[in-house]
Amino acid sequence: LRSASETVVRTDLADTGIYICSPDVLARFSENFDYSSVDVDFIGNGVAEEEEGLQNRVYAHVLDKKEYASRFTCWRTYGRVCQDLMRRWAYPLTPEQTPSGYEGYIRGRGGVYRIRGSEAKVDRGASVSSSIVGRCKVGKGCAVQGSVLGHDVLLGTDVALTNSHVWEGSTIGDGAVVTSSVICHGVTIKSGAVVPAGCVIGKGCVIDAGVKLKQNSRITCSVYGGNDDDDDDDFFSSDDESEDGDASEDHDDKTDDEENKRTPVTSDPDVVGPEGIGRLFVPPASEESDDDDATEDQLPALYTLEAGSLGFNHIAHLSRADAALWKKEMEDDDEFSRADSGDDGATDDGTNSSVPSPMDMGDDFEPFVIGRPQGVDVVKELKSICLDHEEGSSTENLAIELNSFKFSQNASYADVVGGVVQAIFTRMQLEVGTSPGALVSRLRKQLDDWSPILQKFSQDLNDEVAIVKSVEGAALGDIDEATMTVLSKQPAFRFVLQTLHDAELVQEEALLVWAGERRMERGTNDDSARMTLFEQQPTQDFLEWLEESSEEEETDEEDDEDDSDEE
Repeated sequence: LRSASETVVRTDLADTGIYICSPDVLARFSENFDYSSVDVDFIGNGVAEEEEGLQNRVYAHVLDKKEYASRFTCWRTYGRVCQDLMRRWAYPLTPEQTPSGYEGYIRGRGGVYRIRGSEAKVDRGASVSSSIVGRCKVGKGCAVQGSVLGHDVLLGTDVALTNSHVWEGSTIGDGAVVTSSVICHGVTIKSGAVVPAGCVIGKGCVIDAGVKLKQNSRITCSVYGGNDDDDDDDFFSSDDESEDGDASEDHDDKTDDEENKRTPVTSDPDVVGPEGIGRLFVPPASEESDDDDATEDQLPALYTLEAGSLGFNHIAHLSRADAALWKKEMEDDDEFSRADSGDDGATDDGTNSSVPSPMDMGDDFEPFVIGRPQGVDVVKELKSICLDHEEGSSTENLAIELNSFKFSQNASYADVVGGVVQAIFTRMQLEVGTSPGALVSRLRKQLDDWSPILQKFSQDLNDEVAIVKSVEGAALGDIDEATMTVLSKQPAFRFVLQTLHDAELVQEEALLVWAGERRMERGTNDDSARMTLFEQQPTQDFLEWLEESSEEEETDEEDDEDDSDEE
């Protein structure tokens, strides 16, 4: 920097983690045995050599808007890159345009990719959207969304699979729920089991029926000669393993003699169930730590494990961490007040009832949103902005006002469309006796003014799903009792969904994603008002019609593709 005539500082770039180095770099790593990464150790030290003349030059290529580069460093980046491929962000590298020697895919309705020239057996009663489907079998009532299914995968009936990866030869039993997880080769998940976000189930493991794993669990069958130090080869994402993208291969490259040295797998029935196979992987503590401090020394590794998992939400993690800090401060303050008053604040069971604990409010509790004052209901505020807009006037200024409020409160596009939908139904001024026909007529009149706003702020599929959920919320009482009464009476809810679909505000894919989420709740809260609304026969008929229409168009597209191949 001292010798440079000009320096440019960029804050809008991110390191992709891809490095192209000369062979000399390997020698530098061998000389410096404590080097563990290129960016932190090699680059940081290589460009800062104190001895004159030993400095290295590091060149960077800045990608333009049409280029894409990424590296698998953990399961979260693995899932993110797969999602980018499905959403075609890496164009021209897409599932249809695979390199020579790889099987090609055909993209159908709903963003579903299927193997070219080979049919996956998907039951007509199953819902599949935004997924890659290999040669597999999907049973009746399954809801698959944003997932990748490998060859020879078998899904039973009523399986709920969301944002997950199921590798070759795995079986998921009836009624099982898998969310944001990786199911490796040859895994069996039996009926009714629940695999929550962030889990990785290693090769050959079996999760018994009805077992509910904890979030971010790593289940493995791998045990090598009683040496736990080798255990992290299953799931800990070293650079070599993460680049291969297959940390569950369980040392397939080892020789037969080494494979025979495996000790028998000691399954933990408390984790995988009485008939399950596998145990919970726990990252090793620091070598320098004492046995008494092992749990505390494992915390950084546990956090790394969680942060590298599918479905990890760093905002929610910060919120929970803030809640824990807030709880501790409250307890410290309350301890001083109890000391002054002589009250220990304890109940009969020894717990402290005087301190409210945000951590007891569940994983969804978020005491703050970064950039937003605490207690602000952004959807309500956005609704108020829409209601203040004069009917019949231009919506350009309204769009600017909504966008400004969105950025000032760190809100999402889904929040904006939610506020707009609530404003629309509020302006419709529904009465308890409003007929479904009159409801549709009033809705169409409102959409003449509000469709441009909804289209402007519906940036992707998630925003369209938010529109559907906002209508659902209105039918469940989010606005007022009259609106709830009108929308929840058959077939009004179905008519509203169909009107939004006809107006091209909500695509088939968004409706099927929403339906898939509701089907996942079957068997858990069937008596709830939300499930009662979803299970209305007119709504189910409409969804069935959408699914059949989607399948017919997929078949037509595949026939056209086959005809073009023959020509």
